[in-house]
Amino acid sequence: THLMPLFRISGFEEISPHETWIEVPEFGEVSSVRLTFSTPLRLQENGRPLLPEEISAPKLLKALIRRTALLMVFHGGETLDLPFQELSDLCATSAVASNNLIWFNWKRYSSRQHQIMNFGGNVGTLELHGVTGVLMSFLYIGQWVHVGKNATFGLGQYQLERTG
Repeated sequence: THLMPLFRISGFEEISPHETWIEVPEFGEVSSVRLTFSTPLRLQENGRPLLPEEISAPKLLKALIRRTALLMVFHGGETLDLPFQELSDLCATSAVASNNLIWFNWKRYSSRQHQIMNFGGNVGTLELHGVTGVLMSFLYIGQWVHVGKNATFGLGQYQLERTG
């Protein structure tokens, strides 16, 4: 396999040709998956970060659908005609089977804002049960686009593993 750099070293003036899509496999009926968060997952509700015990499958899945849909519209040039109510109803049928998340405090200094920024979030594993093939597609894509607040900073990165 030959890997090409995304940018030329001599000044970042050009982006090398690359794929702009992710091929999503067919999943069929899936029941259980494990997500291993390697960077802090920072889901928020009413402007407050959710603690490990407050994270539910529907909250996570809806955040992931929202992020994927927005990326497709703003960066993919796609006009979305997703059945958001049906997807929301599907999210409600999924549940957390095992929550091994812990809160990880992480701070960084913002040179632009001249202050310390809190980037803490949940790391560890989360097992979901009752995940359908449609929702699996969003979970699969989420491995690359991440989920939650500050995903653009690399937060909310996870690896997906089918467990049942």
